[in-house]
Amino acid sequence: MTQFTTMTSEAKSIVENFIYTQIQKSTLCEPNKQLMASLYSLMPEPDTKVVEILNQYIVSLPDLMSESDIDTLKAEYPSVIKFCYDYKDYARSINRRDNEQLMPPQSLIDLCIEMAEPKADSSVLVPFSGDGSFAYHLADCKIEGFESNETLWAFSQILLQSQKAHASVKLQKSLDATDKQYDYIFSFPPMLSGRDGREISDTVCTLITKHLANDGELYCILPMSFCSTSAGWFDVRKILSDCHSQYSVLVVSLPPVLQPFSGINPCLLHVKKNNKDMVELMDATGDAFYSRQGVKGNVLNVKSIIETIKSQDKKYVWVGNASQLAGSVNLQPSRYLVSQIVPQPNNGEVSVKLSDVIQFIAPTSHDDNSLQVIESRNRIVHSSFEGSSSHLGDLKEDCAKYP
Repeated sequence: MTQFTTMTSEAKSIVENFIYTQIQKSTLCEPNKQLMASLYSLMPEPDTKVVEILNQYIVSLPDLMSESDIDTLKAEYPSVIKFCYDYKDYARSINRRDNEQLMPPQSLIDLCIEMAEPKADSSVLVPFSGDGSFAYHLADCKIEGFESNETLWAFSQILLQSQKAHASVKLQKSLDATDKQYDYIFSFPPMLSGRDGREISDTVCTLITKHLANDGELYCILPMSFCSTSAGWFDVRKILSDCHSQYSVLVVSLPPVLQPFSGINPCLLHVKKNNKDMVELMDATGDAFYSRQGVKGNVLNVKSIIETIKSQDKKYVWVGNASQLAGSVNLQPSRYLVSQIVPQPNNGEVSVKLSDVIQFIAPTSHDDNSLQVIESRNRIVHSSFEGSSSHLGDLKEDCAKYP
């Protein structure tokens, strides 16, 4: 879906020289953003609001390069803007002033786009659109979205306008009060400080229940705490459980691909409104699913993840339905994968199903915390659990997973 542009060696040399010169002046500057904003301000009919917001980034290019160099950059404007945009990972590695500007790495965007394979002219919503990371790669689609951070919004406008994307991304805090539905929703909600976590959770609930068209798909990058430990995300998990007959749900736990900019481990939530009660949970945290690439941090092996999901490899993917989810609608993949819970048998040992060995019966009347277990060979074993009766529920839950 991306509209690729090629920059000449002459223009690339001018850009790289500008970036190098600015870095030499100050290690705290973001020269790629300086060039994006400054060049944009020199183009015909720039948006005055964008220029006003990015005033702190704008430098006088005529004082830093020749008129012919400026003309070269103007002539290759779309490719120059994209080159500067792609340079952001390096620039952020030397400048971490604004922790709220945590953007998804390219490999994570690639994973979502390649899984979705959206057709041209599809309707797309990009809530919390950031600096245009998703919208740029969906330039052939009909894009709507919003972003509340003024700086991110302004840079996204420069990027999307330069690539002639069919996008209407508004500078606002939340969704418009509308019931409009979309073929695809792609979102990377803020994971760090500065935004209301409850508001983000409520927005995701609204996206799922109101804004997915029939066969519509949502791809949302969330912190791993979404799966089980965070009470703030419980409402989202509960909706997926309560309305299970309407959706297919996929959760992929991902490796630390947000490093070195954040230590948060992300997961991918994929919801498809296809009237199927199916849940797939994949653990993609292993070495087979990512590689380490220097300043770019950890990069996902997109092809490997997608192939594993399609093959439903039982070593990495659990497949079931909402009624089989444990606890408070626990969606953590490692909670269900047999390969991570049951050790491999040694020589001479044989694995058997738990249901072939024990059968549960009601606790004895004189002790509510007792559990009687009848072995298949008619030998009775009695054990007592200290404390809460939740131990009994947890053991029943584990056994129910492996009938």
